[in-house]
Amino acid sequence: MSLRSKLKDSLKMSIIGQRSIFWDLPYWKHQLLWHKLDVMHIEKNFYENIINTVMDVPGKSKDNARTRLDIEELCVREELHLRTRENGNSYKSKAKFALSAQQRRSWCEWFCALSLPDGYCSNFNNKVDSSMTKLQNMNNHDYDVFMEAFLPIAFSALSDDVLEHLVALSEFFKNLCANILCEDLLMDMHSKIALILCKLETIFPPAFWNGASAGAFSIGSLLRCSMQQPQSTQQQPIQLNQPCTEHLPHSRPTHAQRTHS
Repeated sequence: MSLRSKLKDSLKMSIIGQRSIFWDLPYWKHQLLWHKLDVMHIEKNFYENIINTVMDVPGKSKDNARTRLDIEELCVREELHLRTRENGNSYKSKAKFALSAQQRRSWCEWFCALSLPDGYCSNFNNKVDSSMTKLQNMNNHDYDVFMEAFLPIAFSALSDDVLEHLVALSEFFKNLCANILCEDLLMDMHSKIALILCKLETIFPPAFWNGASAGAFSIGSLLRCSMQQPQSTQQQPIQLNQPCTEHLPHSRPTHAQRTHS
């Protein structure tokens, strides 16, 4: 056997022989899909697609001239077809999922004047780019806060048929990132996420759906897998983000305990 074959076999054995730490979780052996999905990254993809398209950010919006040409070939949605002026130039008509220029300026003014509790999220006054009417330099926690808390309020100027499904998507991520998940809630989320995405597909252009929809469908699949655990593991709600202190040598005293002593 050549040296290259030996190295290849040894590398293969080292990769196959590794055991993922997720197998230490009590419910992991019952999963049908053994994948790790970064929910905040999927949430970030949705945020970028929604904010850039609704705010019509130049160069980043999923609603552009090429997308309108694709719609003419793929979809029967005449309201999103390119229009032609008398001089022969084509232009993009305003879509119902996009804010007008005045609404975008008001949106930026509202975000600049937003007052939030200390430590809740970043200072959005420093994140607003009024010239481009967009948010910039956002971190992962800011994406999470916007999608779950601010989206229903920030885009309240949209029509009801658009806002309704965006609010439903916001509620899905809010429930998914909650500290406690119950079986009934998971079943309801699993049944609704496909309908929510289908409704949004009838509103936004095809270019809107890149990796965001695939990630959301994968989350729906994992919700289905979690509901197929043995009955003994479904009775109690799953509580997340709880600190574990049983292996710590000493507990750190609280501020009240230090003051009392």
